[in-house]
Amino acid sequence: MKDIGDIDKATLGWLNNINAKTWDIYLFDNQVEVENVTNNLVESLNSCVGKYKNMSIIIFLEKE
Repeated sequence: MKDIGDIDKATLGWLNNINAKTWDIYLFDNQVEVENVTNNLVESLNSCVGKYKNMSIIIFLEKE
C-alpha cells in the first residue's frame, strides 16, 4: 500500500475507504485458489438424495 501511496495519494485514500472485509483474501496465503470449499457439503448431499439428484425440483416435489 505504501508503494501505491508513493505513486498516487488519491488512489491510496480511495483504497483505504474500502471495507476491510473486502481485503480479507489479500491477507491469506497466496496458495489459496478458491474462496469457498463446498465439496464435502455437496458430496454429503449427493449421497443422501441418491436417485433423486438428477430430477428437476418440480418432478421431485410431485413424486414426494
